[in-house]
Amino acid sequence: MDLEIVQLAMLCKVKLLSSGVMEQVLDNNATVAGNDNPRAFTKLRGLLFLHFEIEQRLTGCCATAAHAKALVRLVQDSLARRLGDKVNVLR
Repeated sequence: MDLEIVQLAMLCKVKLLSSGVMEQVLDNNATVAGNDNPRAFTKLRGLLFLHFEIEQRLTGCCATAAHAKALVRLVQDSLARRLGDKVNVLR
């Protein structure tokens, strides 16, 4: 799932690891995309929601603002690990 998210983010030119961008994608704000591709953006958004759901179940975290920020960080860290030295593509 991480690799598909990375590929879609690159296709849409979305800097998912930049501060606040992932939240904007989840809010369906396509203006954070540097490339207009509604189909890919919708799929990216859906996979992010799925990733968040999985992380939330794994961590058992609650729905407070602090926990939501921690969850965003977990997903960002997971994507960064998958990218390795190419991580700057999404920053």
